[in-house]
Amino acid sequence: MKIALSSSAAWLAQAALVLLLLGYFFMPITPVGVNIAIFASLLLGSLSASIRARYAELLREKVFVYFLLFYALLAVSSLYGLGSLELKLHNLGKYLELAYLPLLAAIVYKESYREKALHCFSVSMAITLFLSYLLHFHFPFGDFTFGWNPMGSVANPSIFKYQITHNFFMAFAVLLWFQLARRSSGITTKMIYFGLVFLGLFNVLAMVEGRTGYLTLLALAVVLILDKLSIKKLIVSFLMLAITAFAAYQWIPKVNSKVNLALSEVSAWVPNQGSTTSMGLRLDFWHASYVIFKKSPVFGSGIAGFDEEYKLLVAGTDRGPSSNPHNQYLLFLNQIGMVGLVAFLWLNWVIWKESYRLTPLWGLWVRAIVLGYGAANLVNALLIDSAEGSFFSASLAIAFSVFLSKSKEDLARMPFANAQNPAERHPKDHHLSVMDNQKK
Repeated sequence: MKIALSSSAAWLAQAALVLLLLGYFFMPITPVGVNIAIFASLLLGSLSASIRARYAELLREKVFVYFLLFYALLAVSSLYGLGSLELKLHNLGKYLELAYLPLLAAIVYKESYREKALHCFSVSMAITLFLSYLLHFHFPFGDFTFGWNPMGSVANPSIFKYQITHNFFMAFAVLLWFQLARRSSGITTKMIYFGLVFLGLFNVLAMVEGRTGYLTLLALAVVLILDKLSIKKLIVSFLMLAITAFAAYQWIPKVNSKVNLALSEVSAWVPNQGSTTSMGLRLDFWHASYVIFKKSPVFGSGIAGFDEEYKLLVAGTDRGPSSNPHNQYLLFLNQIGMVGLVAFLWLNWVIWKESYRLTPLWGLWVRAIVLGYGAANLVNALLIDSAEGSFFSASLAIAFSVFLSKSKEDLARMPFANAQNPAERHPKDHHLSVMDNQKK
């Protein structure tokens, strides 16, 4: 009987893990697959006694406590402000990933499982990249895919997502492939990953039109640069980044046209005139957000505050309602005020600081999440978007699951893995993976 119960418990934990990996694979492909896989993983995880025990252990780590406290702050904001209870619960549900992040972390407790998650994302993005090139070269999808067609077009070949999300995920894939190439020992494997890096960069900069991808790429490049240890290397690296960005603007037609278009839209914007351009609409939303913020600057207008206040603000004009100001920081200012924005920034600082307790590979990935989202959230509200919100939470959950005791024991055996800041790490070891360190 005990053997049967033990086998059943192990099955629950293993099934929850497989479903989580499947959800991570589906992140850049389909929200339906993500939602089903993650929900099933959480359900099975909550039924597993071993996973519940790991969950309790993780709650002793402050980074997980801060996630729950921040979600609690959002929940409190549903008790005040305009909006129906249904709308408030709907908006609160958009941040639900932050609440169940510790449980996701409890499902993944071995480095090999975390490695599999990265490879799941790598494979799904490689498939996306391959299909994007097929579309770019006029492949007739409808003739071979039972009527299914990609989201984009030949001139703008996004596949499973629209251009903003496609380029955002592709930027992270480029960073991942670069790291996998650096840590690979075989020449063939290195060539494959570096080939994916080149094709991915070309896809973001010269094929798909999402400017958020440009911004994210810059932020991820900064993450790599900040891992340099000497001031001299930092200065040289930032100069090289500036030169590369300028060269891309000058010599890549799509980058040049999209950046110039954004600048022209900004210069042509007039407040309260109801712009119809991409940047003009954003500036309208940001201006409205500032007006709404001034009404309740400390605690905000509630979780449904932006929706309702914006509706009142544009009443009698030709502008329609909106629930998204296309800036996560302004959205938090409207929903939970300065208190909430400071709490969110503090949460990101804690995440960044705690990343130096992780293995080099995962520490870099966490810092990439912080800076990548930090930059992209200036022109988007990514945490309320299904795919981007799920990727944010799942990525951090998988990375910080290293804080489980079994993982800590593995981590303690790794040289330099427990360093609290980059200066304490040997530069040659800083980008090595767990497997590389264990071979030493």
